[in-house]
Amino acid sequence: MFGVGIALDLPERLWDLMTIGVGGYVVGRTAERGIELWRGGENARPDGPQGGR
Repeated sequence: MFGVGIALDLPERLWDLMTIGVGGYVVGRTAERGIELWRGGENARPDGPQGGR
């Protein structure tokens, strides 16, 4: 992207574990947000966590 090539030699199983971990975090946060919106919680804001500030 910026002309810098960085290559980390990670074992495939470690990369898989990291991918699953990040994916699980994203799915968990998405579900948490969806449940909060569904329940009509006071912290549920459609414009993000800062409330448009």
